Amino acid sequence: MNEADTLVDQLKADDNIKNCSSYIDTTRLQSQLDSKCQGKQKCEIDISDLYKSGSGIDSGNQCGNDALFFLQAPCLVEPSQSNLRQVIGLVGASLAVLIYLFTVVYFDYIKSVQKNKFVDFDVKTITAGDYTIEFDIDEEIYHKFQEVYYDETNPISEAAQFKLYVQLELEQRITEFPDLGIDGPESADKPVKIAQITFAFHNAKVINWLKKRGKFIKTEKWEKVDEVNHEISESLKTEPHLLDQMQKPCSIFATFETEEGYNRAIKYNETVSDPGLGYQHYDKFLGHEIEIQEASEPTDIIWENRAFKPMTRTIKRAIVTVCILIMLTVSAAIIFKCSLESNKRKFRYPIVHCEDFEKLYGCENNKCDDIKGWKSDAINEFTYNKDLQDKNKQTHYTGAMQCLCTEMQAIDKENGNNEMISGF
Repeated sequence: MNEADTLVDQLKADDNIKNCSSYIDTTRLQSQLDSKCQGKQKCEIDISDLYKSGSGIDSGNQCGNDALFFLQAPCLVEPSQSNLRQVIGLVGASLAVLIYLFTVVYFDYIKSVQKNKFVDFDVKTITAGDYTIEFDIDEEIYHKFQEVYYDETNPISEAAQFKLYVQLELEQRITEFPDLGIDGPESADKPVKIAQITFAFHNAKVINWLKKRGKFIKTEKWEKVDEVNHEISESLKTEPHLLDQMQKPCSIFATFETEEGYNRAIKYNETVSDPGLGYQHYDKFLGHEIEIQEASEPTDIIWENRAFKPMTRTIKRAIVTVCILIMLTVSAAIIFKCSLESNKRKFRYPIVHCEDFEKLYGCENNKCDDIKGWKSDAINEFTYNKDLQDKNKQTHYTGAMQCLCTEMQAIDKENGNNEMISGF
């Protein structure tokens, strides 16, 4: 037995014994444990010398022969085993680091390969999307156009006038930008031309209506189709600004005729923010900043979502993040609770080496010198843990009862009694 650190608790088997520990001088008990029990499998201590002076306690009544002390003792590992464990831990940690580095490098490799494949595919399959940029506009930009540039006397529609303004303004600005030399020196002085301007509108509501109606048409639910048609008609009547709202652009897609024009447009924000280039007067579009970027592939665009503002997208992203965190937290709590319950049942009867108990109680060839002491300790252990179990507390079986049952089974089997464990 190694040096005991602290006396934890006295076994509370009955009312006489449970008050025993309050009258024991733990310092004297510690001294006796160190002198008589350290390094031994079994030892005896004189309890009559452990009472606090002046307590006037009758040892026979307060701490009888069935009293047990629970000790908290450190588990020391032999130096040879400690070195081996350190080596195993070092090897395990090295393998973990190696696996981590391999995983990081592997995923980076896969990412690079896929990126190269995408570039290769993009080069081989040139579409209008490869020459298209996009940027969002808010209602203030469009209102600025209506106030300053829209001509009600012009027979061209309002949307067509806005498209023409955007096209001419972008062509003029990007033509003035420095030549990148992509189309060769002979094209350096040619003006940049935009082949097509496309708008995305604030029409999420009508798109959802049409999707719902199309679903009912596909399933031939004509009554539902009529309900959707009625809903659309009533909304247009009761919401006078709905039709105007659906005709306001929220995003602009500009397709350029040349690679030079497209690449100049991609560098738009970088160009206008560089004070050394002298294009800072183009940092606003109709009085507001814009952010030009590569356009998504047409098949990847969800048109009804184009009207979402950055703040709306941030809020939705935050909601999704919170929901994921809540689900992960609940999942972790369930797993933790299940692990606690599993360990509680696992350690209720821990794995023990009965050879230690056989040596402790002098057992050899199914004969024990101190079988009565073993039985007494096992009964006390069961009584104490039964009391803990009834109170829904953690049990502390040490193996005395388990190994006694195994030993008694072996003895009864040798004596020809296979029906039950005798001796209790």
